[in-house]
Amino acid sequence: MDRRKFVQSVTGTAGIISLTGIPLISFATDPVPAMTIQDAINLVIAAVPTGPIPNTIDTVKSGNPAQPLTGIVTTMFATVEVIRQAAKAGANLVIAHEPVFYDHFDDTSKLQDNDTYKFKQALLDRHNIVVWRCHDYIHSFTNDGVYEGVLGKLGWKKYSDPEAPSRITLPGSPLKDIISLTKKSLGTGMLRYMGDPEARIRMVTLMVGAEGGSSQIRGINTTKPDLVMIGELVEWETMEYMRDLRASGAKTSLIIMGHIPSEEPGMEWLAGWLKPKTGGLPVRFIPSGPPVKWG
Repeated sequence: MDRRKFVQSVTGTAGIISLTGIPLISFATDPVPAMTIQDAINLVIAAVPTGPIPNTIDTVKSGNPAQPLTGIVTTMFATVEVIRQAAKAGANLVIAHEPVFYDHFDDTSKLQDNDTYKFKQALLDRHNIVVWRCHDYIHSFTNDGVYEGVLGKLGWKKYSDPEAPSRITLPGSPLKDIISLTKKSLGTGMLRYMGDPEARIRMVTLMVGAEGGSSQIRGINTTKPDLVMIGELVEWETMEYMRDLRASGAKTSLIIMGHIPSEEPGMEWLAGWLKPKTGGLPVRFIPSGPPVKWG
């Protein structure tokens, strides 16, 4: 064997030995663990400056949050129709602002023999959907998420007090124009109100949801607005207070927005907040809408 062939032979053999004798090294990265439903819930919890809220009503109402997340639906109420739409969209997490099972704490102990409860629970189980309530947390964001949504819809963010978003100072608009704006912006067909439609409104106190009569009355007395806009009220409490307030000489007007229209924009806002944080998984808002019609 000549010198050149010998060198080629040795080099080739060494190459084979080198390749077979040294363990192969993989440069592939470890797969990123799939986001779980609990991971998505934790995104919201982590956004609250004070951290986890003790004794919160924001708990998982149905399903196993340890499963991989496939998609999110935000809504006001996790109605049967919303659950069906979520399942059709392939989402296995529904984030609802209000109770799922007709009780503030979603206590189902007295519903175990109730046909409607069993139907709804079976629907959730069949589609393996988790429902998590997000009430306390969205209201506890640095900027209350519900007010962010409602003020955005009304176009009033620039008029609201950054430290107290429920207090709004308008340039001055007739009550009738604010009624029209509210109906159009919040998608309500009709509104109940008190006051002169031509009254000029500058100072507004916005009370979304259902704070309760004592809180509403205290707020009206403290802020003394030209207009108070309330989501839901008890007729024999806040409404009667407003009647007596006006009879005493005050010019304060009242608009009753309805509970759902006054807070549902916040859940739409939450969907937009979540979307860039879920690694491309689908996030959408589905309105639960009003359950009744005007006759």
